[in-house]
Amino acid sequence: MTVPESNKPRTSVAIVPTGTSTKVHSFVRQSPVTSTSFQATQEETLRGDHNGRISVLPTSFEGGLLVGLYDPHLGPQCAEYLQQHLVPILDESLSTQLDHSDDDHHSHEVSPHTCRIDPNQVIDTLKSTFLELDELLLATAITVALAQPDDTSDLASLEEVKKTQEVIAQVVTGSTAMVGFLAPHRASASTHSESSKHDLYLAQLGDSVAILAGLDGDGQWMARRLNPPETQEHSVRYPGSEEYNKVVYEATERALTVEQYLTQHNGASSLPNSAGAPHSSESTIQSDSFLTRRGKFLGLPVTRAFGDLDWKIEQEPRRTVSNWVESSLRSRIDKTLAGGSRSRNANGGSRSSTQSAFTSPNEIGINNLDDPPYVRADPKISRFVLETRKQDSAASSHQSDQLLILLSRGLLYTTRYNVPLTTKVSTNPNDQALISDFELSRVVANTLEKSEENCALAVAKALDQIRKEAGPLDRSVEDQQLEDDEEEGLEGSVMVVVL
Repeated sequence: MTVPESNKPRTSVAIVPTGTSTKVHSFVRQSPVTSTSFQATQEETLRGDHNGRISVLPTSFEGGLLVGLYDPHLGPQCAEYLQQHLVPILDESLSTQLDHSDDDHHSHEVSPHTCRIDPNQVIDTLKSTFLELDELLLATAITVALAQPDDTSDLASLEEVKKTQEVIAQVVTGSTAMVGFLAPHRASASTHSESSKHDLYLAQLGDSVAILAGLDGDGQWMARRLNPPETQEHSVRYPGSEEYNKVVYEATERALTVEQYLTQHNGASSLPNSAGAPHSSESTIQSDSFLTRRGKFLGLPVTRAFGDLDWKIEQEPRRTVSNWVESSLRSRIDKTLAGGSRSRNANGGSRSSTQSAFTSPNEIGINNLDDPPYVRADPKISRFVLETRKQDSAASSHQSDQLLILLSRGLLYTTRYNVPLTTKVSTNPNDQALISDFELSRVVANTLEKSEENCALAVAKALDQIRKEAGPLDRSVEDQQLEDDEEEGLEGSVMVVVL
């Protein structure tokens, strides 16, 4: 086995034309391949553990565009599968809807400025495709595992073992997904082409960032977050948020017994109910319990994702699939299953749990819960109407949307407190943005004005420089795990859709 000696991340950039005036600038940074990740992701592929993935596909019907951004965890295989399959499947489904929609338009008059596809159909298609593809991944993994002989020596070759492991790896690893669908509005022959309108649909699983930037009605530059993390991020980084209350309540309700759960956490509980209100109790569960320790949910960075089979099925089929997971990947998953936390031993010291999740039923972690799934692939879907005007008319009293920026959360956020921010710093250690949305969008706009380079690359360079200026982590504030999380933030993807 040969392992690359360079520790420098590999990067790739591209500017993709879409057949219209829209262009997509992309940047992907891939982590260096270590001996561990090299083995865990099949030796011939040279893939890192957390590398981002992107998809860009002009739709089969004129003027439409599908883009996808995937941020993997535990390994890259699930994100790679999504990169290859999710957007093409959506294109086929949406194109079929367009055909039916055009047939319907022959029977009754439709406004020439309306989108050619019914918004409700788009939303239903996005949601059903996400859910069905994830179910297919899970079912395939279980079927493949059950079809294998008990004795690996019965397999025809080592290559057959590797193929089985690769199929399983696509499901036991996990990935966030943010898909953007730009659907053109109908054009009218009598309408001057001073502006163009699109419906933008964002389907989100996880914690990626979406920013829309352009000119407001007064001709001033503006930027706004389309998915504010406090309300729409699928994580437990924001205590009290709807997602936080929902998943913590549901997971706690699935504990083997409430008494067992509370005993393990040294006290009674004030648990949020499904509406977010706490149940009555005299004391509270410690905030760093295995459910939400270090801003992670049961050890995972997000509460909704593709893959993550171990968080979605019963323990018996998990054992069957587990037999066919490559050993170093299995070890990494087992540590995460144990809650991703360091528990105290009898002498007061800390230890990392390296036991198999299946051999320690009393280990604090996911095995104290008894009713999966805990993580789902049910996306949050939002719809926006974008209007982009020509530059010679943009100075008028009309808003002009010009940029859609999608990027991995880890590239934009940091656990450091000494970042030179111009905006007020949050007290939440998981909520320290390296740069404001407005400043980030100006980096893109200035790069486009100068025509110097790929503007997604310019964003990555700006974030790298700010991170460098922040200096080393303050170890008195951050522990080793937060430092590891910070290093993961150096990997990821940026996409800029220039409207």
